[in-house]
Amino acid sequence: MINISRTKFSFLSILSISGIIILGAAGYRYIAAFSKKDAETFLFGAIVFSLLITILFLHSLIKSRDISKEMERLIHLSSIGGFTPGTSLKRLGKLGDQINDLYFHMNSMSKKRSTKIIAQSALIDFVTTNAQIPMVTTDPTGKILYVSKSFLDKNGTVKNEIADKSIDHFLPNISIKTLYDEMNTSHTFSKYKGNKESAEIYPVTGSNNEIAYLVFVFDKHKIQTSHHVKDIKHKSLYSFLKKVVSK
Repeated sequence: MINISRTKFSFLSILSISGIIILGAAGYRYIAAFSKKDAETFLFGAIVFSLLITILFLHSLIKSRDISKEMERLIHLSSIGGFTPGTSLKRLGKLGDQINDLYFHMNSMSKKRSTKIIAQSALIDFVTTNAQIPMVTTDPTGKILYVSKSFLDKNGTVKNEIADKSIDHFLPNISIKTLYDEMNTSHTFSKYKGNKESAEIYPVTGSNNEIAYLVFVFDKHKIQTSHHVKDIKHKSLYSFLKKVVSK
């Protein structure tokens, strides 16, 4: 399959048809000087050939339009959850088979990635919940995602009551935006001191080096991470989690 725009395809088709007609007319005039019958045969062949190219050109344009409409329909079905690749792609022929293979391949990868994310979330929840220190994990906006049992006991609350709340519910004078901007540049831990609460905040960065989580450790507890959470290697990850749980 050749990837070419409709404008270029139309231009090349018109140029080809015009060239055949001009060649037929010129050949007719030249051959007519020797044999009018052969000249007419040559011109007729040129006209027939140009008509065939015109038919192929129109068929390609109509097919391209139909494929575009079908793809728009499939995109709409996907948005409302009515997309079934086994039957929806039959109208596209070989292209549909290729899209179908791509769909199943990407769907398989998506399921594996989703399973991994769920497992990692469960691991974070388990480690945070069983940490022996008052500890809260939030997203970059400060929304509470995970809390340790010791933090809940310390504040006399339960997880369901503070889930999805903002950390400034416990640290009223903190500016998450300012904190995020500073940490996104330095990637080092920060300290917060309030009238009633004090905490150390650790950034956890993702693969693109942007902050994915903020870990708040309350009171005077401190996690030994060389002040650089993203530098934790696989060999030291177990010891890091062990320190958190056994503090």
